[in-house]
Amino acid sequence: MLQGFEGAILVERVNHLICKGYGSEQERKDWARGIVEYLCGIGCISTPYWNRFLAIGCFEILPKVAFCESTILQRIIAHEYVEAVALLETNDIDVGAHCRSLEAITEIMILSRNFRELDEIEYQVTGINFSRQESLGELEANALRRIKLLLCASLYLRGKYFDCASCFFKLLTNDCRMMDFLNQESSKKFLTNSELLMMIQISTLVAIPLDNYEDFTNIEELGPFQKICPSLYYCLGLLINTSFGKFFQLWHGDINEQCNKSFFLDQNWETAQCMMREKIYFFYLRVSTDIEISYLSQILGIEESLVKEEIENLIYSAHLCFEIKGNTIHYKRSFFLESVVSQLRSNEKMIASRLESQSLKNREMRNLLQSMIIDNNENSRSIAGDALLRSERHGLGREGSELMDLDEINDVSDTDNQSVEIGN
Repeated sequence: MLQGFEGAILVERVNHLICKGYGSEQERKDWARGIVEYLCGIGCISTPYWNRFLAIGCFEILPKVAFCESTILQRIIAHEYVEAVALLETNDIDVGAHCRSLEAITEIMILSRNFRELDEIEYQVTGINFSRQESLGELEANALRRIKLLLCASLYLRGKYFDCASCFFKLLTNDCRMMDFLNQESSKKFLTNSELLMMIQISTLVAIPLDNYEDFTNIEELGPFQKICPSLYYCLGLLINTSFGKFFQLWHGDINEQCNKSFFLDQNWETAQCMMREKIYFFYLRVSTDIEISYLSQILGIEESLVKEEIENLIYSAHLCFEIKGNTIHYKRSFFLESVVSQLRSNEKMIASRLESQSLKNREMRNLLQSMIIDNNENSRSIAGDALLRSERHGLGREGSELMDLDEINDVSDTDNQSVEIGN
């Protein structure tokens, strides 16, 4: 199960098996002791799982910790992924080893689930066409193939099942040597071919509509693929023949076991399981007006409580015209545009309420303005009258003053002005 793995991926796989409770208690103890001895042997004990391994391994005396020869490996095992990538990128890389270095970075990005950076790697490798790929040399060409397969796997890890299947089948179509490459397991394992093919199998079953399964099996170009992934076509045959009970025996049996023990497959397996069950539920709802939950549970081999829970979620999320009453799922007749009419009526009431509120505010504002205008007019007339009265009084006073001054001047000029006498 763990044979052929090394480095950070070995640590992650051992931790996954222990956390999932896979195997017997003695097997988990052996795995913990083995990984502790391995980490001490390479001098990389700074892993977040160290205390867990020690506790399960029940060590009386710890092995001697050797000197770590690889700083990059030490960083990856310690989950210091950014620092590890920085060290890789600053290393002097031979031009002929570019793809192998990029493969190492891709693996780190997948371990850290840094999918945004994987998009940048995808952009880089897309520029390398398949005719040029053969001129890279066998080591570089195979490294490039592994990168592209890892990018497909990353789509599964993101829950993008349709994109995962589509990406993979495009690779098969564009690279004539990809099929042979998948038949040979790499000596340095990170993601195994069997795990990748299971990702493709799950993604294909989940993404392709039930009505199109038969069309998929008749694609001639995928004939060779059927030989390396026969379990996919076996599952498709069961689903096409509506042998859903037998399919779920396999789906919840052997496939479930493979996914549970795999560090990579398990990451989105639960979601894929639920989506596949919902596809079959929908098939029965589409052909029935009334169906019992206990009947579905019996023929599909799924717990009754789970069937009820998932169908309730399906009806709610997909807005299906069904309702559950007790043990029976009933078709709820719904007239065309009934929901739209109901929403329009609700909107009408809301708009009428808002208009009435606004109309009341407008009336209050209009009354307030009229009151202000009336008060303003009365104040204006009062002020104008006072101003006019003050003006009249001021005018009369001014006129009397001017006449008095003029007489005084005349009196003075007649009797006292000496310049007139001198001038005469």
